Amino acid sequence: MKKLSILCMCALVIALVTGPAIAQQYEVDVHPPDGVYGDTLISTTPGSQVCFDVALTGSPVDNPGSGGVFMTYTPATGVIAYASAVSFVPPWTAGPTVNDPLGPGSGTFFDKVANLGLANVSNPSGTLPITTICMDAPGGGTANIDLTAAVAPAYWPAPLDDATINANTASPTLVIDVVCACTTDVGPPGIGCDPVDWCSGGSGATCIDCACVGGDPAPCDDGNVCTVDPCDAGSETCGEKTCDVSQLTGATAPCCSDPICVNEVICGAEVTLIKETGYYQPPASDACEDRVTIKNKVCMSNPDVLVGGIQFDLCDSPDCLECINCELTERTVMFDCIAVELPNGCCRVIMFCKNPGCAINPGLCDVATVVQQTKCDPIPDGCGVCIEEGFENIIASDYNGFDLAEAGIGSTLCPVICGDICPPGTGSGNDCGDGVVDIYDIMCEVNLALAADLGAAPGSPEALGNANECQQPRADVPTGTPPVCADPDGYVTIMDVMVLIDSALNRQDCCSFYYLGIIY
Repeated sequence: MKKLSILCMCALVIALVTGPAIAQQYEVDVHPPDGVYGDTLISTTPGSQVCFDVALTGSPVDNPGSGGVFMTYTPATGVIAYASAVSFVPPWTAGPTVNDPLGPGSGTFFDKVANLGLANVSNPSGTLPITTICMDAPGGGTANIDLTAAVAPAYWPAPLDDATINANTASPTLVIDVVCACTTDVGPPGIGCDPVDWCSGGSGATCIDCACVGGDPAPCDDGNVCTVDPCDAGSETCGEKTCDVSQLTGATAPCCSDPICVNEVICGAEVTLIKETGYYQPPASDACEDRVTIKNKVCMSNPDVLVGGIQFDLCDSPDCLECINCELTERTVMFDCIAVELPNGCCRVIMFCKNPGCAINPGLCDVATVVQQTKCDPIPDGCGVCIEEGFENIIASDYNGFDLAEAGIGSTLCPVICGDICPPGTGSGNDCGDGVVDIYDIMCEVNLALAADLGAAPGSPEALGNANECQQPRADVPTGTPPVCADPDGYVTIMDVMVLIDSALNRQDCCSFYYLGIIY
């Protein structure tokens, strides 16, 4: 009996030692990645794009000489379609990569990679990342993705084994569930196109390609961009209309001529300060050596009057910033500019001219750049998200020292990681990227540059390659080489791609210099 026990124990030890070898299998990590492989489901909506990392897990070797993956996906059209792939993940070197080896529309993808230098490609040990694959989801339904080592010659050298990998890999490896907003014209929300509530309108809409199209307009919407149209779904009544002040960018704004807005303070202002929307790269930690410098541009609209001096408080909510300096612009080159942090957390700015005969001529835009830094040790609660910035206590003087009617328009200062554009996120908000600039972002930037309309207005989605709301400020990067970095120009081109390459390779780059002041 003692010998039997010893034999059983030995068998158990051998099984435990050899266990990882039989765990060789393909697994995926759905974007945004968390570094943990084993995801089995993606839920998305029609018209979106989904991406996932492919890896071989359970590997007993860190530096195989070759590898790859063969993917089949069903259905090949309608629900999902191949979009793009990273042909190899360094230190893998590029191998013969063929999309749809069985013919266009076959629903297959083939990626073979080589490791010519026999470098360590595991990350972490036992996991061999192979590629990143993106799929378009044009229509509703469910699609299955199978990952195998199914194409001769053999993908993986010993001690890895193609047959073992295929036997251990789940089928399907990944399910993509594309959820439609509707399947029929009539029915409750999620099935048909009946309106969610009275205020939304939509009654009589038709379900076309998973979306409700047409139908009655919202009952309280008067079609006037200058109005806010309140609606109460419970009582099915419309509220009193008011001026939509977000449409007022100064006294010359078109909505200032609309009767509903004509009495707003901004419409009667002779001088309007405008805080331009800004972005900053968040600090790496709350240590003071990691704090970030931010240059906030202040625009002034004074279409008809000379401005001899101006004073204002720039306030941030939450109180995450402190001002350290004030810089002049071409409109104010003869002026002095003083900035000081107030006890209440606002930054007071005073601009004046000591030279006789100087004033800010009628015009529009930048009159000052307020230089601020993020607070540190510790960072105040609530920071790290978009900061609301607005003006208080504006005092404007004309050339003769008399008071001018004034107003201020605030804006936001939002954190972004320059160049971090993929995965694309939901298309709104600030949920794109994965926190690092790498080969995946470079490939996405190239795709945007290929699609960019260089004849479109700067900063428009068309000029930025149809980048979504989150991607736009991240894809349009400062270009050049530090310390000579040009401002983002409103277009995505090869100039932007070059900066992302520098950033991914940890070379001196204008993203790091422009937003963080880092130069190598």
